Amino acid sequence: MKKKMLSLILASAMALTPAAAMAASGVITGDSVNMRSGPGLGYSRIMYLNKGDAVTVNGETNGWKSISYGNSSGYVYSDYVSVTSSSGNLKLGSRGSEVKSLQENLILLGYLSGGTDGIFGANTHRAVLSYQSKNGLSADGIAGSLTLAAISSEVRKINTVISTAKRYLGLAYATGGASPSTGFDCSGLTQYCFAQAGITIPRVSYQQAAGGIAVSRSKMRPGDIVCFNSPVSHVGIYLGDNKFIHSSKPGDVVKITDLKYMDLTKIARYTGK
Repeated sequence: MKKKMLSLILASAMALTPAAAMAASGVITGDSVNMRSGPGLGYSRIMYLNKGDAVTVNGETNGWKSISYGNSSGYVYSDYVSVTSSSGNLKLGSRGSEVKSLQENLILLGYLSGGTDGIFGANTHRAVLSYQSKNGLSADGIAGSLTLAAISSEVRKINTVISTAKRYLGLAYATGGASPSTGFDCSGLTQYCFAQAGITIPRVSYQQAAGGIAVSRSKMRPGDIVCFNSPVSHVGIYLGDNKFIHSSKPGDVVKITDLKYMDLTKIARYTGK
């Protein structure tokens, strides 16, 4: 009986032990993803994680990744975690899912065009060099831990801004509104969404247009603040594909609109360079 009990205890402990000590960087790929206390649906939820959140991947057990996020640790279903770096530097000739994730992030940030193939070739090398040069990193074209962390952080900010805004689709416009409890006016929505990503921006539309980094329409990327009219009297958050999300006007709601219907006069970037 004692031997049987000991075997059960050991088996239980092994089930909760990560299969491999990967100590990798990772990013959450879904919205409102459960981080649980153990590797299975039967374990309690610790918190929700959102798309773009940067995590540390400590191992994997039965299709669940053991992760750390801030001061919390738990398990997330493996399909919702993309490992961005586990084997060291990514450089010319590197291949695999880590390279593909890097390429996806560089495309989102506007440094790489075209599709992803998981091969660190000349185009990816040039994109990494460009990112490093613009962001004060050692420009060697090698995606090491500092470069990957900087890229992941920038992507997380963009995804947090956008996912927060989408959470309030359909919420009624409120003049002077700056919170979910009151409703939002246009600049109240943008300010609130950026605050959730840890970014402080001015309160009113013309001040938001005057701040940040001015970018051209050809360089516009998701997460940029799009500003309308002259002088600027309305703002929203660019989503890509010529679409933006905004708290429209009195009597309307937070919604997604095509840029072709608007008088776009300025684009301001607060999420990076």
